[in-house]
Amino acid sequence: MYKPFDEPGFQTNTLQLDKAVEEYKLEFGVEIIPYDGSSEGVELGDPPRYFFYITPDSGRKLVDIHVERSGTEICPKQDLEFLLQDGDIVSIGALIC
Repeated sequence: MYKPFDEPGFQTNTLQLDKAVEEYKLEFGVEIIPYDGSSEGVELGDPPRYFFYITPDSGRKLVDIHVERSGTEICPKQDLEFLLQDGDIVSIGALIC
């Protein structure tokens, strides 16, 4: 499970997840990189999931990226080539489990 960050959000016209994440990184001054399985007690998964969310002031946290589409929540895992559709909402949230 995850809890979305309380960022104000922003709008993008891109239809590819990797481009949306790149725009987010620039907008909020953070780094987001795929999780490599290095945190004790958190498996990488198959297919791999989770990301490191890195900020200059608070270090790095594990996050999950989800896409809300027409009332359905989709977890694309580390598939940054995931295609977005008009109206999708991408959320990035800290792990809570």
